[in-house]
Amino acid sequence: MKPLDVLTLRLIVQTADSGSFTAAAEKSHLVLAAVSKRIQEAEQSLGIKLFTRQSRGVIPTPAGHVIIKHARTILDSLYRLGTDAQAFTAGLQGIVRIAANTSAVCGYLPEEFAQFVVTNKNVQIDLDEVTSESVVNGIVAGQYDIGIIGENEPHPGLETFRYRADFLSAVLPVAHPFAKHAQISFTVLQQETFIGLEIGSSIHKLIRNHLGSQINLRMHVRSFDAMCRMVQAGLGVGILPTHMALKHAASMSVCVLPLSDEWAARHLLACCTSTAALSAAASTFWQQLKAGVCLHD
Repeated sequence: MKPLDVLTLRLIVQTADSGSFTAAAEKSHLVLAAVSKRIQEAEQSLGIKLFTRQSRGVIPTPAGHVIIKHARTILDSLYRLGTDAQAFTAGLQGIVRIAANTSAVCGYLPEEFAQFVVTNKNVQIDLDEVTSESVVNGIVAGQYDIGIIGENEPHPGLETFRYRADFLSAVLPVAHPFAKHAQISFTVLQQETFIGLEIGSSIHKLIRNHLGSQINLRMHVRSFDAMCRMVQAGLGVGILPTHMALKHAASMSVCVLPLSDEWAARHLLACCTSTAALSAAASTFWQQLKAGVCLHD
């Protein structure tokens, strides 16, 4: 198989994004025939069809979707290579690439970063806030050095340690009949209408794993703030990490009830592919995270 060059990879991605060889040609400042030839040669080299030709453009084939995903990863890595090289010529001494779920980003990592930069002023921190599932995928793909995930997220082959307790609570409107309870079991709430976090989040998976389809879900939202606002509006109840629920309750008309269920006493995990493979900067941050565990036990 003949290796695909960078221009061909870029044309494949541009064609997928625009749905048209013509648009990809215009964006790349090439003639249409050149783009079409490149795509055809790529298909011949790979032995698969990347796009299905239609009267109004093209759409990726199932195999094409897979190749396009790889192409995006390669192009992103090349872009990072260039920007990282420029940063080091400007005096940078290291980069730590971190991905974490929302609970970690909003609740714990700001203080970690503030502590880290005091003694690592010339180290750049790249942070992505994504679902736990995306964190694991990114770590495995080499996109990130360190990740923070919900411990219920499958993470085969990764090195991990328990980073923080991240217990869950129910968030209810202040006028809800259960609002005066000190705590509550999820079983009691099963007949309620729920506001859920996005599919793929560790909390969404945790609830589904324990209740299956036995939940009346009104909508999915992507942020803790959005969930609390929906609850405040009386659209349903939600499940959030206790520390984040309490922060939002301070400025909204919602109440927070700790869940008494055993599965709600969850933890966050720090993860990486291998501590031995971490850069000096990433290893320093990993050790800081690990040292902080004792302080919060």
